[in-house]
Amino acid sequence: MTIDAQISCYWNLNDYYKFEHVDVLWAPGYFEFICPAKSGPVLKGVAFQKSEETPNLFDLIYGDVKEDIKISTAASADSNDLEKLLLTIAIITIKFISNYPGQQVKINGIDSVRTRLYRRFINKNIEYLASLANIYGQNINEISTEALIKPYHKDYAHVLVEAKSAV
Repeated sequence: MTIDAQISCYWNLNDYYKFEHVDVLWAPGYFEFICPAKSGPVLKGVAFQKSEETPNLFDLIYGDVKEDIKISTAASADSNDLEKLLLTIAIITIKFISNYPGQQVKINGIDSVRTRLYRRFINKNIEYLASLANIYGQNINEISTEALIKPYHKDYAHVLVEAKSAV
């Protein structure tokens, strides 16, 4: 079953924002979507940039899109629907990593508040997310040897996501 079919088994198109892949030179994966905010619609970007330190790792970059397709990771405009926003980022991440077997995406917040938001979202949806991708917690210098298959409460510095092996 394709990753799109697996995603549609659990979520329908109204659960997340419609996004599109945009070709840019600085990142192999760059996606944009419009997010309603209290101040009006905001163009959001999610990019996956190859890590300079680790060859099989992509860093997730998320934020408001500024001029020249630059993503501002500073605190962004308030979303009208935080759950839908986080689900959109999760689906983009899973779709992206499914094209890169053996690679991982590192997700961490720019601050403790955003990191907690990501952790709460993952806890709430861990059962289904773990059926689509392998999800690991990482402290600063160590990687958990067990996939996060149930809600976790440890303060991981990062979450690592990798594609499930093809059966």
